[in-house]
Amino acid sequence: MENEPSLLRWAVNYELRCCERYRRFMSVVYVSHEGRERFPDAFSDVLRSSDVLVKAHSSSALLMGETSKQGALRAVERFKSQCGDLINMKYAVASYPTDGRTADDLLSTVRERLAAAMNRENGVVVWSSTARQSNNATNTSI
Repeated sequence: MENEPSLLRWAVNYELRCCERYRRFMSVVYVSHEGRERFPDAFSDVLRSSDVLVKAHSSSALLMGETSKQGALRAVERFKSQCGDLINMKYAVASYPTDGRTADDLLSTVRERLAAAMNRENGVVVWSSTARQSNNATNTSI
């Protein structure tokens, strides 16, 4: 998502203030789903009511409040099992506070990770700039 919609930036800033005040985690997941405008419909059974989904043409962003990186990786595995091989999807994850403490830092990090994922196989999850990535996020050490 080249230029994040203002709703996403606002939501990330809001969630960051809550995280700082209450010492909580949050994660942002970017999902590339080239050519599939109906992609978010596939996630309807696995999204929580508190998650914020922002749709774009070939990618979407999911803001997951009170969710650590490990929790976000488990959610990505649920998304992958829900969608199967129907959609060519690639994932990127950035979490507060480990990957950034500002909206600009988090969104920049998750964009860079999605760009790295775009050159990889279908289903890849890029969640760290230095760690070995895999198609199975839950089996990758953080």
